[in-house]
Amino acid sequence: PFIPMLLIPITLVWALWNCASTWRVLLTLYEVIALLWLGGEVNFLTAFVADVMTSMAKVFVDLAYTSCVLFTGSWIHADSVDELTQTNCAKNYYFKNVAKVLVTVLPLYFRFLQNIKLYRKYGKPFPFLANTMKYLVSIAVSLFSSLHKAASNNDGSSDPTYTGFYILFALFATLYSYIWDVTMDWGLARIKHGGLRERLMFGQRWVYWMVICIDLVGRLLWIITLMPLNDDPIPYLPELLEPFLAALELCRRA
Repeated sequence: PFIPMLLIPITLVWALWNCASTWRVLLTLYEVIALLWLGGEVNFLTAFVADVMTSMAKVFVDLAYTSCVLFTGSWIHADSVDELTQTNCAKNYYFKNVAKVLVTVLPLYFRFLQNIKLYRKYGKPFPFLANTMKYLVSIAVSLFSSLHKAASNNDGSSDPTYTGFYILFALFATLYSYIWDVTMDWGLARIKHGGLRERLMFGQRWVYWMVICIDLVGRLLWIITLMPLNDDPIPYLPELLEPFLAALELCRRA
């Protein structure tokens, strides 16, 4: 329990030591968020930061849950801390259906707005509207995942129609994003170049095939972390597996 508390001062010291970089990151975050109501230009840095934020859905949910536990005082006043945190946070209506949904969907919505703005600026349906569709489908998957309990039957079981649509959107979003990674972001899958591309930065072709396979595995694992397996906002998979899945997604994104 002391390791997370120890990481807080370490993080603060690192942020102050690299204050110039920290300030630049905070300013970029402001530019990303301010696009909602102040407008502004979309550049490589704001697009990159917003893109990384889309891979941090579980991190943001964890932060929201931790903030809820701290600010409600559940960790101080309860005889059974776990029971009170479940009541005040994990099973709280506003946390499950408002806070959790917002922190999951907003990063995707930021990228959605950025692509809409680029389309309005350049007037090119491809790639901007095509990329917009990718984030729109991902938003649908996140909403289906976050609001699954509200669509459950009276006996608590999942509605078959709801589950069917969720699986459909999840598969479509995963394949869409994977194909976009390989063909657009990396410029691979060119038939006339043996399934790769004309110019290869690495001499060994197997490196590219390995990365293509790892990206597919990473996409599939990440969609699993969003599946509505139960009500717990954080550890519905084995607790030791969660950090590795989140780290894998960030590495895949990088």
